[in-house]
Amino acid sequence: MLDHPARDLEILGEKFLTRHFPHSSDIEFRSGSVATRVSEVFHEHDIDLIVLNWAQNPEPQKGANDQRGA
Repeated sequence: MLDHPARDLEILGEKFLTRHFPHSSDIEFRSGSVATRVSEVFHEHDIDLIVLNWAQNPEPQKGANDQRGA
């Protein structure tokens, strides 16, 4: 649960990098269509890893919305 998403995501991102990729220096958060965001990141940065997170929204229309951008 995120009480303050902007701050909490930055803290979680730093902890993730420290734990799993200690030699990395940057983490960037994006939201929206998975296909669009992955394509943007791929073309904008020289990166080694893209990590995807799923909000796990169980509402039936959520899956339909996610598929429109793919």
